[in-house]
Parts: sequence; structure tokens; C-alpha cells
Amino acid sequence: MNQRVTVSQRRVPWWIGLITGVLVALCGLALLIWPAFAAVSLLAAFIGAALIVSGVAACVRATPLSVAWGIIVILFGIVALAFPDFTANVLVSFGGVFLVLIGIGLTAVGARLGAGFVIPGVLLIVGGVVAFIWPTVALAFIACVCGVALLVAGVLASVRAVRLRKTRVDRTTIIVE
Repeated sequence: MNQRVTVSQRRVPWWIGLITGVLVALCGLALLIWPAFAAVSLLAAFIGAALIVSGVAACVRATPLSVAWGIIVILFGIVALAFPDFTANVLVSFGGVFLVLIGIGLTAVGARLGAGFVIPGVLLIVGGVVAFIWPTVALAFIACVCGVALLVAGVLASVRAVRLRKTRVDRTTIIVE
């Protein structure tokens, strides 16, 4: 049975969506204009912040082992923030090794299924080798792809926010099941 509920106000103002969309689009644009610099900085910032938060969470548990582990993880987070180029190169190199291993597995499976199924595995191996040998080039490529995706997502979010502004809240109906 459906129940109709009419809302009298929005939960989030439309301009919050607009600001978010513009910021996402600007991040995408930054990745397209300065792919290597922006990708390295963002990657190191995200990884460093994630490590520090994980370390603090481990320390909150307050067991001797978790506090020791938390301190080690926090130190790794600080190192990741202090040396962004090193952090990005290590992560992309690990990603390259991972791609090669997955590519080998796919190639082995593809060899049993037919020649057409070998191609994705070979492409992953080539991509992994390129990422391992030239991590900066691989990171710049990934940054450009992500930049396009973020730019499109930001523009779409901004357009949706502006459309939401024109929606009459008093005529909005939510169907609850």
C-alpha cells in the first residue's frame, strides 16, 4: 500500500548541490589542466588522511597492540603527506603489479576460452608494465580520465541543483511504500 506524504520544505537547500557540483567540476578541471601535479597531490592527501584517521581509530580502542598499530599507521599517514611524489609512485607501482597479476590470470583463463578472450588479459599486463615502469605517465593518464568524469559529474550535479531550485516544494509528493 502506498502512502502519500506532501513535504513543506526541502531537507537540503538547492544551492548546496550547486556549490558541490561546482567544486567537483573544478576538481575535474584541475585534474585535466595539471594532471600529474593534481593527481599526486590529491592521491597523497587522500591516502595520508585515510591512514591518519585509521590510526586514530585504532588508538581509540585503547589496547596496547591497537595503540602501537595506530601510532605506526599515523606515522605512515604523515610520511604520505610529507612525500606526495613518493606516495603516488609507490601506489601506482603497486597498482601496476596488481594489473600484471590480474592480467596473467585473465590471459590463462582466456587461453582456454579462445583467442578473443586473451586480449583483455594482455591489455592489463601491458597497462601494469607501463604503470610499473612509468608511474608518472600512468598517474597522469588516470588523472585525465578521472578529470573528465569529475567535470561531467560536477556539471550534471550543478544542472540538477538549478532544476531543483525551480521545483515547487508545496507541489512535491513523496510516495512511501
